Amino acid sequence: MVDKKSPVPLYVQLRSTLREAIDAGEYPAGSQLPTEFELARRYGLGRATVRSALDLLLRDGVIEKRHGVGTFVRRPRREFSFEPLISLTSFLRGMGVPTENRLLKNRWLRAEASLAAKARVPEGARLGGVLRLRYALGEPIALEQSYFAEDIYRHLRALPLEGSLSQLLLRDLAVDIQRIEQTILRREPTADERRALALTEEQQVMELTRWLYRQGEDTPFYYIEFIVTAGVYEDIAATGEGLR
Repeated sequence: MVDKKSPVPLYVQLRSTLREAIDAGEYPAGSQLPTEFELARRYGLGRATVRSALDLLLRDGVIEKRHGVGTFVRRPRREFSFEPLISLTSFLRGMGVPTENRLLKNRWLRAEASLAAKARVPEGARLGGVLRLRYALGEPIALEQSYFAEDIYRHLRALPLEGSLSQLLLRDLAVDIQRIEQTILRREPTADERRALALTEEQQVMELTRWLYRQGEDTPFYYIEFIVTAGVYEDIAATGEGLR
């Protein structure tokens, strides 16, 4: 459905709605989608909005346009995606591991000098901060502190943040990610980290720091500090998937 009171752009909402319908089999692979006019009438939207949503699905490789015939759902094929690289949720669920994300903080803030330097943004920049505690099999495994550019967070904060943030960025907001930069450091946990992750005195953590950039931009739109139990990270790294 499309919520005209939501801060998420209507064409992005329609894209997600159509994608869900395709994934659910309402429009099977090879089938023809309704026309722009029919979709506009069904959802109470302008044809320009419908066209923008279809353009996103076309770019995603989900649909194809056949000249003089119409728009069709493409046959599935394996393609590269950023999601396995940035989504712990997707990785663990793919392995059949139950996950839970507990939202601890969700707020606007200003980037003071130290944060600005770490996040590679101008000092004083307005950012959205999201702090989550990640669980697998009922046990805390990671602390995740995310900082988002103002325009991204303005839309993101209205969405459910307990699930996969990468899915929200890639699918709901259709962010065009150009590149990811990352550093990894093994270290002793702080007292707060040890308490939050229920670590023993002997356990260490892996600190993953990431910067995600949009196409054509030199300033990251997403900066994340990810503190994960060292043993968990090593298990994931050994598979060659997930948090790379």
